[in-house]
Amino acid sequence: MRYAIIIYIIILLVAITSCKKITPVAINQINGASNVCLGEKQVQYSVSVESPVDYTLWTVPEGAEITSGQGTNSIKVNFGRKPGKISVRLYNDGELVSPEAYFEVNFGISNQWCRDINLTAGTRANAVGFSIGNKGYIGLGNYSEPNSAPVNRIDFWEYDPSSYTWTQKTPFPGISRVAAVGFSIGNKGYVGTGYRGTGSLPSDYFRDFWEYDPTANEWIAKDSLPGSGRQYAFGFSVGDKGYLGAGQTSLSGALADFYEYDPNTDNWVQKNSFTYPLLGAVGFSIGNKGYVGTGFNGGFVYYNDFYEYNPDNDQWVQKESFPGTSRYAAVGFSIGNKGYIGTGFHSGISNSYFGSFYEYNPITGFWTEKDSLPGQPRGYAIAFSIDNKGYIGVGAAPSSVFLDDFWVFTQ
Repeated sequence: MRYAIIIYIIILLVAITSCKKITPVAINQINGASNVCLGEKQVQYSVSVESPVDYTLWTVPEGAEITSGQGTNSIKVNFGRKPGKISVRLYNDGELVSPEAYFEVNFGISNQWCRDINLTAGTRANAVGFSIGNKGYIGLGNYSEPNSAPVNRIDFWEYDPSSYTWTQKTPFPGISRVAAVGFSIGNKGYVGTGYRGTGSLPSDYFRDFWEYDPTANEWIAKDSLPGSGRQYAFGFSVGDKGYLGAGQTSLSGALADFYEYDPNTDNWVQKNSFTYPLLGAVGFSIGNKGYVGTGFNGGFVYYNDFYEYNPDNDQWVQKESFPGTSRYAAVGFSIGNKGYIGTGFHSGISNSYFGSFYEYNPITGFWTEKDSLPGQPRGYAIAFSIDNKGYIGVGAAPSSVFLDDFWVFTQ
């Protein structure tokens, strides 16, 4: 009889335990940054709950690592190459007591720079860069090993910001060169002009012009630029036309001539020259206007002038000057209805390489200083924009240090 009672009590206890009511616990809030930089370290996240729990289970995006705090209400995360979902589940006595709660994290912080993926091909300066659709492109330029003369390049690379990867494409088919011009029109890219890098004969300055088709991954020779071969020209596109002008040639120093290219007819038409001879200036477009600023005259005069070009009437109009130190070999790009200029070089002052960065509003006509580019100040870099982000990378730093880093600015 006594054993029967004991067995009955055991069975009753098991029944009571198995029928134990699980009390849900509500997750009030997940706290932390919803926008971070790619690869950012030690980012803290915490969860606010309505009552204590035994264990908090966190999951993070692929490639990210929880460095501390798993099981508690607060963790630190090292991010990898993928943004995504941070999720939380709560447990008491080994039982799940809450539905999954999650928090979306994106890469890119508004009005700030983040480090991006270095160019796979290594260091270079004096390259060309542009974007086509949702991809960025960089090629040509030169690089230098320690205690060696710079070597020109013809390799060409595509950057995919959705996967943070660089992919090598068909090399540029022309002669290797530096200080060429690159821009895109529609779904094609265009590269032309530039300098061989040695010598001072007219043949060392190029005026050939090439079209890149990213779908076919091939280059096609197009009609050469009229006039002299040149280096450090400026270029931009507006609508279905491309524009290229100024620069430097061995025959006449700095140039001011200016041309329009129509890819539909493969023809160049000379337009009104820029206001004065200029090389190493920045060119970009906003809407249906082109913009050119900074640069120098090939001698001792550096500029911070800024001009707007209207293709409809073929006129240049001076705008409020670039507010930074006058410079050349800077970079520029546009995002939406704003323009940006930064970095660059001035040989006549101390600390002659710049990382400063400014935003131009064509509606107000005013400039606003933004956060300087992190990393080393530089000149001879490249820039392009994709969606609401601008990219600056590579270039040359003080003491002729060639760079391979890339940075992204989110508007």
